[in-house]
Amino acid sequence: MAPCTFFFVYVGATAGEAYQKGALPRTPGQWALTAGAIAAAGAAVWLVSREARKALAETAGIKPSEG
Repeated sequence: MAPCTFFFVYVGATAGEAYQKGALPRTPGQWALTAGAIAAAGAAVWLVSREARKALAETAGIKPSEG
């Protein structure tokens, strides 16, 4: 649950910064790094969630769902 929370806070803060009035303009390189960071955070959330689901299923003795 915590990785998802951190991910949504990060995305929300980035979006808030992007739409904030009077914010300094970003260069295309900065936007590319921001997009890459969001993608990396999303991938990390997905991987951690998948491994946690497997561990919980293994502990409970049930077959984990695919996907």
